[in-house]
Amino acid sequence: ELHLFSDNEEINEVASNELRYFILYALIGWLYEYRSSNREQRLDDIHLSMSYLIKYLQLCKNYGLVKQVPIENDDDDKEKFRLHATQDRQ
Repeated sequence: ELHLFSDNEEINEVASNELRYFILYALIGWLYEYRSSNREQRLDDIHLSMSYLIKYLQLCKNYGLVKQVPIENDDDDKEKFRLHATQDRQ
């Protein structure tokens, strides 16, 4: 996994040509949300979508753009989504 953004940076330290990559997690999450899949695969796609959207929100939180990630208090769901996000899918 490529790490373009650091947890110890502020948003004004990010180069303007790298800002376009800031929304990648959100875009991937959106794509998985609207992916056409069979009935058995749909729940996995939704969990994968949510995990990428949560990663995006966490990145926003790390840069001070939002104060709180809505799902961060629900450890069971967070762990479930983290597991889906780490699996390589084709």
